[in-house]
Amino acid sequence: MYVSCNANENSTRSVIPFVKIAFPELQNPDIDSGRQPLCDNRASMRDVVIHEIARARASVQFPPKVVYDLDALATDEKTSKAPSQPLSCSDRTRVGHVDTNVDHLLFESRFECGNLRKATQVGPNHYELILSPDINQRKEHYQWFYFEVSNIVNHVVYNFEIINCLKATSMYSKGMQPVMYSVGDALNGRGAWVRAGDSVCYYRNLYTIDDDGEMEESRSKKRGFYSIRFNVTFSNKGDICYFAYHFPYTFSFLK
Repeated sequence: MYVSCNANENSTRSVIPFVKIAFPELQNPDIDSGRQPLCDNRASMRDVVIHEIARARASVQFPPKVVYDLDALATDEKTSKAPSQPLSCSDRTRVGHVDTNVDHLLFESRFECGNLRKATQVGPNHYELILSPDINQRKEHYQWFYFEVSNIVNHVVYNFEIINCLKATSMYSKGMQPVMYSVGDALNGRGAWVRAGDSVCYYRNLYTIDDDGEMEESRSKKRGFYSIRFNVTFSNKGDICYFAYHFPYTFSFLK
């Protein structure tokens, strides 16, 4: 029988205080969801080009809006302190609710292994995401991810684009998909990490790395970032979903 690592999670420390325990960490992490076939993404780049051309031709440009900012939360006096009570998870009571006063998805990553740094809404259902670096990393590396999404409207196509990846190649261009854990499905007896998303692709974007103006003269081009991009259509209204690069496991679980 699997025993929750709740006690271990409350003893694990982070540079930025955790505010919750992710729902999947309170469930059986070894549940078998069965094998899934590789995603057929041969038309993914074509879909991206069509989408970007439509954005460029739009008569009214969508004003970008930051909807999640870990840096701001870490420096704000009200949100930078560790909770006085032991960490818990309120997803069971939150699931199914949509805040009609908020016209965008809500993001969270202040839980163990969560690493979303910023989310910017750049279209009605399009979000550009920036990942945080690993603690004490000595070499630039941004690839894996783990974050939560809520305030979901069902049967709407959402586009997620992680824009600060550095590897020149990725299995996401070969048919790999991110994994998703739906709290709504879990409460209905179908809890498991499953491969999710369509139009999955990996490509170099237009963002470049700023080296504070100290570029070597011999370097003819600036290093660029790469994007992991995928679409998701959620089935459950007001669901709370977790996304990860691959099946996540925490330090607390290893303890």
